[in-house]
Amino acid sequence: MSTVENDKAIGDAIERAWGQFVLNTYPVSEVTFSSGNVPGWDLKLTSEEGRAKFHEVKFDQSSAAPWLNYKGEQRRPTGNLFIEYKNPKMGRPSGIMVTRSDWWIYIVKQAYELVTLQDVNKYKAKAYIIHAEQLKDFLKGEHNLRSVPTVRDTVNGRVNAEGWLLPIHTLKSSGILFYEEDFTSYIRALFSSTL
Repeated sequence: MSTVENDKAIGDAIERAWGQFVLNTYPVSEVTFSSGNVPGWDLKLTSEEGRAKFHEVKFDQSSAAPWLNYKGEQRRPTGNLFIEYKNPKMGRPSGIMVTRSDWWIYIVKQAYELVTLQDVNKYKAKAYIIHAEQLKDFLKGEHNLRSVPTVRDTVNGRVNAEGWLLPIHTLKSSGILFYEEDFTSYIRALFSSTL
């Protein structure tokens, strides 16, 4: 399985865990997953009154924990969230710039040492809940955010994206962070049983 395929499987599992968290925490009657078939959102949450809200869920293993790049080299935590906004290969906006989601969720792995996802008792996870339009407006503003291309290894060639590096500390100081939640128990339940 390529790195991108593995990341997709992990991302799908994280989305299911986020859906379970929302069902357990908020007055939501139904969670629908896009399963990649619907662009612009990952989860549709329907309230008991029938109102729908859409969530985009991202999993970040490198901003607050040591990590391995695709060459297997160990790297220090970046301190940044990568927020995709452009597909250079297609020459068009992507990620945050085309989202239909109301909320942008970042699940962030937190650790002091290099640990695998299976080592669930050696790291924690935090969920950052951000209103998508506020995030988009902030990113388009004059904040001197660094823009970087990323290229990933795949079986069928190379996948690329361009994104802004948003320092995690900026979430709080800018006022764009709506809420943060300890997500550790959901990560531990997920990866102790699936990986």
